[in-house]
Amino acid sequence: METLTLRDQFAIAAMQGFAANMGFYLIDEDVARNAYHLADAMLAERSKEVDLDKEPSHG
Repeated sequence: METLTLRDQFAIAAMQGFAANMGFYLIDEDVARNAYHLADAMLAERSKEVDLDKEPSHG
C-alpha cells in the first residue's frame, strides 16, 4: 500500500472542500490539479519560519 504524503493529505483536504461546495459531479482533472497547487502553497507557507504572534507588517 502506498503511503500518503503530507502533500497528498493537504490535497485531499482541499478536494473535500471543493466537493462540499461544488458537488462531486463537477470534480475533474483541473480541480484535482488545483487541489495539488493549493497543497503546494500550504507546504511552502508551512516551511516559512514565521512568528504568528507578531503583528503583520504593512509596508
